[in-house]
Amino acid sequence: MKRETILICCTIAMLFTTVGAFDPLGCSNDAAAQEKTAALRVGVYDNRGILMAWFASKYNDLANMRKEYEQAKLTGDDERVKELGAMGPKLQRRLHFQGFGRAPVTELLAHVEDQLPALAKELGVDVIVFECNYSGDNVEIVDITLDLVMLYDPSPETIKSVKDVMKHDPVALEELTHDDH
Repeated sequence: MKRETILICCTIAMLFTTVGAFDPLGCSNDAAAQEKTAALRVGVYDNRGILMAWFASKYNDLANMRKEYEQAKLTGDDERVKELGAMGPKLQRRLHFQGFGRAPVTELLAHVEDQLPALAKELGVDVIVFECNYSGDNVEIVDITLDLVMLYDPSPETIKSVKDVMKHDPVALEELTHDDH
């Protein structure tokens, strides 16, 4: 009976050591396997794809903003016309940067933020970030752009457009601002 118990314990210890989950004797020398289990998976995305998905989604409220502007003009609400009129160019500039360059899309992701934890779990990523400028050897960078795009319930045409834009580098900030200085 004692021999069977020892044999079972050794077998269990060997199983745990083999899968890298537990090393009771401290004898695992497989550093790569240990690093692999400790790896951090970081989900990154292309902001241009998020903008495109948002633009074609139910979350895009630009038409309502335009209607509100037209209504304010009709009713003579000059203050609201001025306010919305001032917002237009700023919004257009931001969307231009987001759609062609590298710019945060935090306000666009806010529409689907309640779905991000489940998506992260499904994809096995620990964090979702706009971009990663550096990562160590124990970090795996995963492009999750298309997975995020799917949260906006895109049409096949939108998905194709997102894939097409991702084949090209973003436009440089200097080109987007038309800054010749």
